[in-house]
Amino acid sequence: MKTRMVLWLVALAAVVGTSGPAHALNGTSMGAGISFTNTLGATDYGDNPMGWAFTPLTNITITHLGFFDTQADGLATSHDVAIYPISSSTPLVSGTVPAGTAGLLIGDGAANHPSYYGGYWRYTDVADTLLLSNTTYVVAAHPEGDGTPTSPGSNWALFENHPWITLGDSYFISSTTLVNPAVGGVNVGPLGSPNGYPSPNFLILPEPSSLMLLGVGAILLWRRRGRAE
Repeated sequence: MKTRMVLWLVALAAVVGTSGPAHALNGTSMGAGISFTNTLGATDYGDNPMGWAFTPLTNITITHLGFFDTQADGLATSHDVAIYPISSSTPLVSGTVPAGTAGLLIGDGAANHPSYYGGYWRYTDVADTLLLSNTTYVVAAHPEGDGTPTSPGSNWALFENHPWITLGDSYFISSTTLVNPAVGGVNVGPLGSPNGYPSPNFLILPEPSSLMLLGVGAILLWRRRGRAE
C-alpha cells in the first residue's frame, strides 16, 4: 500500500509540476533525498560503512531506505541502511535492501549503459519515521565488501538534493557491521559531485499540510483542463 502511495505521489507531483529534483523529467526521482542522472564509472569501497549528513528544512517523514544500484540490474548482496541523529550510535530507523531486483527501483539516467552508470537506487519499505526540521541526521549503509561497485565514480551529472533538506558532510568508518560513520569515523568533506559517499538514500513525504496543498493543486488543474475541453 505504501509503495503505491509513493508512486501515486510521484505521478501527482509530476502532473502539478511542484517539488522534487528539477531534472527528474519522468518524475521517477521525486521524493529521493539525493539524485543524479548518471556517473562515469563506479567504485567498490569495500567493507566500510559510509553515509552523508543532512538537515531537514521542514518536518519530513521517511518511508523507504535505499542503496545505489550501479546499473539498475539488481544488487549482488543485501545492504543494511539506517538513519541516525548525527551524534548518536542508535538508529532512528533502519532496514535491509534485499539482494537482486526485489527492492523498489527509482532513479534516472543510463541504465545498462556500457560506459555510464545511471542514478538508480533500490529501496525497502520501513516504518514511517518523522524527522524534525533544523536537526542534523546521517543516512548510512553497509556496502558488504562483495567486490562489486557500490558507489558512483566521477561526474555525477545533474546532482541535486531534495528541496526539503540541505546536505552536510560525508563519512566512512571501518566496521564489519553497520554503525553511524559520523561517530568516530572519517569526515571526507561536503557531499557533492564527485566527493563523498552517496550510496545510501531515502524517500520522503511532506507533512500532511503540504500533501493537502499538492492534492488541491491537482484537483484545480483537473477542473481547469475539464473546462478547456
